[in-house]
Amino acid sequence: MEEPDDPVGTMDMWRRVVGLLPRGEMLLVEGGGHMPWLDLPVRSGAGSVAS
Repeated sequence: MEEPDDPVGTMDMWRRVVGLLPRGEMLLVEGGGHMPWLDLPVRSGAGSVAS
């Protein structure tokens, strides 16, 4: 997957952040930007699960 254009940080930085969260998960959405739920709402929602 190509690195998304995220002005806030790199995928590696976000992986480290998620790794610090006890139940953290990261979902990468191909073609999504910093807020993929706005860019690609159907694809973003398809990967999310309520717990």
